[in-house]
Amino acid sequence: MSYELKQNLANRANYGSKRNLSKIKYLVIHYTSNDGDSDEANGKYFANNVVKASAHYFVDDDSVTQSVPDNYAAYAV
Repeated sequence: MSYELKQNLANRANYGSKRNLSKIKYLVIHYTSNDGDSDEANGKYFANNVVKASAHYFVDDDSVTQSVPDNYAAYAV
C-alpha cells in the first residue's frame, strides 16, 4: 500500500518556533475518531483557522497531509 503525500501548511499562529531536526526522538500519533474525517479536511481546517493547536501530519486511508514543517514545533504535544 502506498500513500500520496501532500502539504497544506497550517496558519502560522497554530504552531511554534523552529527546532533542531537532529533532536527529534519520538513520533506521536493522535487518533481523532471523527466519522468521515480526512487528512485533507484536517489540513484545510488548520490552514484556514487560528486555533493555537496543530499536528505535523494528518493521515487517512490513502493519503497524508503535512500541516507543520518538521523543523517547527507543533502545539499538539
